[in-house]
Amino acid sequence: MANIILTGFSGTGKSAVGRAAAALLGWSFVDVDAEVVRRTGQPVSSVFADEGEAAFRRLEAEALSEACSRGPAVIATGGGAIADATNRELMLRSGVVVCLEARTDTILERLAADRAEVRPLLHGPSPRDRIEAMKAERQPAYALSHWTVHTDGLRVEEVAREVVRAWDLLRLRAADDDPSDNALAAVVHSSAGACPIYVGWGLLDELGQWCRRAGLSTTAYLVSDETVFRHYGRRAQAALEAADIPTHTLTLPAGETSKTLEMAGVCYGWLAERRAGRRHFIVAVGGGVIGDLAGFVAATFNRGMPFVQVPTSLAAMVDASIGGKTAVDLPQGKNLVGAFHQPRLTLADLQTLTTLSQREMAAGWAEAIKHGLILDAELLQTFEEHAEAVQALEAPLATDIVRRSTA
Repeated sequence: MANIILTGFSGTGKSAVGRAAAALLGWSFVDVDAEVVRRTGQPVSSVFADEGEAAFRRLEAEALSEACSRGPAVIATGGGAIADATNRELMLRSGVVVCLEARTDTILERLAADRAEVRPLLHGPSPRDRIEAMKAERQPAYALSHWTVHTDGLRVEEVAREVVRAWDLLRLRAADDDPSDNALAAVVHSSAGACPIYVGWGLLDELGQWCRRAGLSTTAYLVSDETVFRHYGRRAQAALEAADIPTHTLTLPAGETSKTLEMAGVCYGWLAERRAGRRHFIVAVGGGVIGDLAGFVAATFNRGMPFVQVPTSLAAMVDASIGGKTAVDLPQGKNLVGAFHQPRLTLADLQTLTTLSQREMAAGWAEAIKHGLILDAELLQTFEEHAEAVQALEAPLATDIVRRSTA
């Protein structure tokens, strides 16, 4: 599921929607027709007229193949690309194929309004009949798409959000079918998309691969505190860079005193100096303080950047890293300035708990026990019957408890 590939008839909005969906995900965008234009130096209509449809389809297939190999990207294809069996097979195995659909009246209206491009379909008698005949011819191929979005009456941004929602749902279905994803504890669904939460032992060394699966492959900005970074910061950085994700690191003083607007300003300056863009992402490696601070910075820098939560305290794993809560403190009180900004991914590695003090662990277990009291009698019973094993982080018992508490 490395790409989102848009198909559909001319006038359904593939290029505009593709750009908007890519912006929402922080991915690159490829317009296959534009790639053909760039390679030939002439408009698509001229390629058709001068070299024939067969030559255009060959160029189209080459551009599509190259686009599908980059990943992750949102790719807008020509309306007829999916009709070719080789193209279709490539598209279906290279990502989520979403067909944009529209009624004939909508297509006619949109094509007539787009004066920037020559539209042969509108020339000559009965453009409506030609559109309906071509749509009917291509419909068997369009029907093989993984998802269809009907675009009539929707703005570009609304269609783009539906495309991203389809990708989220299909990606999570694929994860459910994959036995290697047994670390998935829960998925938080919100208007911002889906945030999967993974809980397991030794996951930190695979951080880069998990980020790539979540569609994050650009530059990472890792924020941690001095104590956590000493234990796990370089491991997290190495995991990201092993997945070919360039990574910058920032370490801050440990403790609640770092959760301030002043420290957020330090983070803003650090990001600005490194020209962090909206397609880059922030990785918070630490407990609740770092998660709150780095999440708040991600919510506000560049009007919002993707971010990943890597909680390293038990309290953060079962509470603070979940739900998109971010904030900084003021002298007048805690968490008075903040935002809800959902992570793209939360990755909890229980191995990071082995360096915590008994007091810090007790605070985290208290949160988990509350979850049992509120909603899960079996979870509470497990605490009562296996207290020593749980506190010793014995696997798989402790892992299962943290997953259930997280859920």
